[in-house]
Amino acid sequence: MGDTMWTNVKNILKKEYYIREIIILFVIALSMLGFGLYESLAIFAGTIEKSDVATINAGTITFSITSTNTSYDSSTKRITIAANSLEKITLTVTNTTPIRTRYKFYYKPISPTSLPSGSTVSILSSESTSYDTGTLSPNGSISKEISIKNSSSSSITIEIGVEGGYENNTLSLSSGNYSLTFEQLSEPNAPVLASGMIPVIYDEASGNWEVADTTKEWYNYNEQWWANAVTTSSSTYRTASPGTEIPMEDINSMWVWIPRYKYRIPSNIG
Repeated sequence: MGDTMWTNVKNILKKEYYIREIIILFVIALSMLGFGLYESLAIFAGTIEKSDVATINAGTITFSITSTNTSYDSSTKRITIAANSLEKITLTVTNTTPIRTRYKFYYKPISPTSLPSGSTVSILSSESTSYDTGTLSPNGSISKEISIKNSSSSSITIEIGVEGGYENNTLSLSSGNYSLTFEQLSEPNAPVLASGMIPVIYDEASGNWEVADTTKEWYNYNEQWWANAVTTSSSTYRTASPGTEIPMEDINSMWVWIPRYKYRIPSNIG
């Protein structure tokens, strides 16, 4: 009987010991859980405190693109070039966003979806770099002359446009599109008028020669539009306003400026 009672007491003590262990473990577990929650909240709070490090610009960057070439559709930014032909267009891009923005010209073949072999889309420039990218102030504009050469036997349609980004953003532009190549032009020397010469342009509509406005483009060698001048016996034409007609009977002599170009002759030509 004594042994039995002793045995029962030991079992009860063991149970109380286990219960105490369980309670201690439970308290430790709650403490650890609380510590973990505290750490998580502390880390989360730290993240919130650092959220003002990033600068976010809200709004949409927009450009206005226009061209004097009627072959270029400003609404779709597309142009179709006939087979085995070359076409030049001048695009004027205006920043219509009220902050300074970056811009970059791009092209994307539409039909076919890849540019045919030997065909090119390039920016024409007399500078040593292409300048196909840069920054524009609000309402600022930039104009680029672009040459599209189609060397295939079928017409091609391409999209030529401008992508933009915020001025201080370092993300690259023209993602997924093609960058234009660069074609450097060799500019001829400008015409020099001798004493008595009057710069003139030919008006095809009237069939007459008129005094040229030298403050504007009155010749363009890329378009084979030559610089012409005349001499007359009447001094009134020398001070006449641009657009004044000079009849053929008043013209004593006619001159055309032949520019000089830089060129290189390969040494292996026999």
